[in-house]
Amino acid sequence: MNDEARKLLKFEFLSQGSLGGAEGLAEAFFEVIITRMGASPFMVGLLGSSAYVSNLFSPLWARASRKTGAKRLIVTSLLLASIFLLLSAFSQSALTFFLFVFQFSTL
Repeated sequence: MNDEARKLLKFEFLSQGSLGGAEGLAEAFFEVIITRMGASPFMVGLLGSSAYVSNLFSPLWARASRKTGAKRLIVTSLLLASIFLLLSAFSQSALTFFLFVFQFSTL
């Protein structure tokens, strides 16, 4: 493995590890929050499965990383995920909370 690949792998590991830690801590409370907001059981189930739905998009992310570069794509996805997580804190309805958290989980 050359130095460039090693640096990218280290960067990916650190960025995904930090996002994964934040997502894991936050996801434990997402179902409780959206239930208290009055969401239907179907919406709560979709929200709980959003982390697994993101695996369906992994081929698209792989193709995009080859076109734009892995480092740029990782930084962009981390920035967007942070924005969606921040916006979910200010949502007033269950639907907007669901949409922001679902977007956060699929990035």
